[in-house]
Amino acid sequence: MRYIIMEKEIIDLIVDNSFVDSNGKAIQADDEIGLNSLNCIQLIVLLEDKYNIEFGYSDLSVESVNTVSKIINYILSHKN
Repeated sequence: MRYIIMEKEIIDLIVDNSFVDSNGKAIQADDEIGLNSLNCIQLIVLLEDKYNIEFGYSDLSVESVNTVSKIINYILSHKN
């Protein structure tokens, strides 16, 4: 249940902040988000604030947050 709630929250965060143009198509958890490096850092900052976590230096990359599933797994594994 928590995973599904987080999935919706993160998809909403991505769409609401215009990180992707979904063209009205629903974003799925395993879809590549298609971030550039600037969007990546902006998204990471929003995720850190929302979920009270801190991304490690080695995780500050597009590959770390290029799908909703990866984001959720990262958050769940780094939550206090």
